[in-house]
Amino acid sequence: MALASLRRRLSISLALAVTVLSLLFTVFTYFGVRHVEVTQRETSTLRQAYVNATLIRNAILSGSPALETVLDSLDSGTNASNMIYAHRAWIVSKLSSNHDKVPVDVQISATQGHVARRIFISNGEPVLAIGIPIPAINAIYFQLDHVSDLNRSLNLTLLVLSAAVGATILIGLLGGLVISRRITTPFARTAKTARDIAEGDFTQRITTGINNLEVKTLADSFNQMVDHLVERIERDARFSSDVSHELRSPLTTLATTIAIMQKDREALSVSSREALDLLSADVATFQILVEDLLEMAGNEAQGYFKEDVQLEMLLNQCLRSATARLHLATIPIIHETNVSSILVSVDRRRFERVITNLLDNARRYGGGAVAIRVRSSHNDVTIDVDDAGAGIGAEERQRVFERFYRGHAAHQRGAVRGTGLGLSLVAEHVQHFGGHVEILQSPEGGCRVRIVLPVLDEEALL
Repeated sequence: MALASLRRRLSISLALAVTVLSLLFTVFTYFGVRHVEVTQRETSTLRQAYVNATLIRNAILSGSPALETVLDSLDSGTNASNMIYAHRAWIVSKLSSNHDKVPVDVQISATQGHVARRIFISNGEPVLAIGIPIPAINAIYFQLDHVSDLNRSLNLTLLVLSAAVGATILIGLLGGLVISRRITTPFARTAKTARDIAEGDFTQRITTGINNLEVKTLADSFNQMVDHLVERIERDARFSSDVSHELRSPLTTLATTIAIMQKDREALSVSSREALDLLSADVATFQILVEDLLEMAGNEAQGYFKEDVQLEMLLNQCLRSATARLHLATIPIIHETNVSSILVSVDRRRFERVITNLLDNARRYGGGAVAIRVRSSHNDVTIDVDDAGAGIGAEERQRVFERFYRGHAAHQRGAVRGTGLGLSLVAEHVQHFGGHVEILQSPEGGCRVRIVLPVLDEEALL
């Protein structure tokens, strides 16, 4: 399952949180304003209706002119319609609507002696209907108040709130991006620093100029951990180097003594010659072990000095040096693709050590190397070293890169003269070059050691 970016998750979470809060705020605000506005409008309209009903009652009791005139004079607003139901007849002002528009339930409730009010829709517009019984004159006063202005006001309020929600969501999204970036930047910096350190650059540290206390504490702790780690690596490297250097002198003495004894081996008995041969083989193995240990100590203490070189030229130089050092016959280099312009970034000395170790390993355990095959692709180059042996079992192909692992052949003392560090050094060097190494079966049945290195982009180097 693909891992989601922490920054993306933070941005989405903040945006969703702002969206939900904005929507909740808009809903509560709109319905709250709507409730207040409607309630106030109903209250003010009902109060005016009571005043109008009182004026009508007083006018009739005092013998005033016709009710139509009274209704026309009422101050009930330009959007209101006034009417009276008395003696089973409707009396309507000149500017009023038809009495049929009064809702039946309002009429029934008012007829039963209750003050009634209800908002209904007439011709697509909201209307507030009020019915007030007037027992003193045995009549009922009805008022229809068109509240379309209130509806427009509420719609405008909803539009403004919706625009505010959109703006808030946009601001929340942008704010989420900014905040998530500020939060995740220290972690990204820490990850990059850790990756650089893992690749061998022990000079990298997390900058501590950070205002956030928690992040600064994390950075300080990380830097202290790296300092202790580097100190321990350097101490172990110095120890390995010192031990290896101290072993060089007695080993040189032993090798010289053995060489002198080999000149007079014919004077020795058969058992003595066998003991001398075993001693000579063990001393040679011990010397190789010391050299490998010094190489590892140098890797950890000095680091790698990589440079951009042409692979074809480098491989030819390394092969000539390795065959001369190991006293091997010429090994063909087969170019399966054109690699004349391929550039790689490696440490020359350690790349030569890689080729030497692979050829030496093939000579010791695989009947000798038979060919080196090179081919390139768009992003990397593959170097295959094939030997004439029986190959390596699938269960051991990963373990052979472990330090001091020599496989089943380690139980055959007379047949194995390796240290178990050769392939380990190969894997370590190739990894520092940005590539990887693996064991395969060659088409001829022997062992194939495959090295894959990244190819440099020539245009990027210009």
